[in-house]
Amino acid sequence: MWGLFTLGFLLSFLWTLLVLPKVANFAIQRQWYDMPSERKVHVKPIVAIGGIGIFTGFWLIFFCLSNFDEVFSMACLMLGSTILFLMSLWDDVKNLRPIIRLLGQLLVASICFVGGFKIEGLYGFFGIGEVADLLQYVLTVLLIMTVINAYNLIDGVNGLSGSLSLLTCLVFCVFFWSVGNNYWALMSIILGGGVLGFLKYNFGNASMFMGDNGATFLGLMFALFCIKFLSFYEVAELSLNNLIGMLSIISLPVLDLIRVSVSRMANGKSPFFADRTHIHHLLLDSGKSHSQIAIRLSLLQFFLFAFAQIIFSSFAPLTLLLSVVFLYLGYIVLLKISLGLTAIKAMEYERKELNLVE
Repeated sequence: MWGLFTLGFLLSFLWTLLVLPKVANFAIQRQWYDMPSERKVHVKPIVAIGGIGIFTGFWLIFFCLSNFDEVFSMACLMLGSTILFLMSLWDDVKNLRPIIRLLGQLLVASICFVGGFKIEGLYGFFGIGEVADLLQYVLTVLLIMTVINAYNLIDGVNGLSGSLSLLTCLVFCVFFWSVGNNYWALMSIILGGGVLGFLKYNFGNASMFMGDNGATFLGLMFALFCIKFLSFYEVAELSLNNLIGMLSIISLPVLDLIRVSVSRMANGKSPFFADRTHIHHLLLDSGKSHSQIAIRLSLLQFFLFAFAQIIFSSFAPLTLLLSVVFLYLGYIVLLKISLGLTAIKAMEYERKELNLVE
């Protein structure tokens, strides 16, 4: 089976590696660029439809190597992911209103729910196990839309979303393999191969961006990976600590989305207000390069995941959850303290310079 995993990873990697230059040429001919702006960090027009390579490579290689065990679920997944991909691709090229994007995501989440991707309960949170169908729908849609937007919004510097996504794919491959589901493990590793191929053109001095078309597709897949992994257990069987440990692999983008949205609303702004308050913006302001940010935040994500995995049996569920949240917030606080100290030093330096001139 590991031979099949390796083959899927390599084929997906090579597909993306070879297809993306042709995608870039196609986009350049039509002047489909992501243009610089005050909020964005790039200073020249960049092609932003790199997700085409990831999306097409994933489905092509998966169709070639899989045995189609879950036909209806896969049909719904393909339909939903295609709608999301095409909508996001159109948004990258022509721009869509936020309400249209959210309604499209709601439609996609609903299609996936019909296909059997359901959160069936709270797994013991607040003493609640399995819940009614309506609440299952609400929880499922909430998770899918949150993760889609979390991975879309974390895609702010070169190599970051790709690095986090590659790590997530590899972890989910191990997760699925550990419970004996090689079908979904194969999906995870194929997706990871495509992401690695994309990173060739995006890490460091990027020649291409993933775009919303790639980031939203990855977010959808990771949300469904979470839901599918939960479905291997009865609601009463899966411990809360195991649940939190599994969700910790997507914790960084999700926590950053929640923090930024709450901060905006607390300041009387819309949660969709565009600003520079994400964690990667703070690191940019501290003087870190794109590559340094991608590596640092990938290590932070791995640390949050490893922390949850290593000590999950020693902590109560709520304590474990709060520990992961506080570790993330602690990193944010340290970043802001560092930025404050840097600003103070800069002011002192300017004051000394002015005194010397006088």
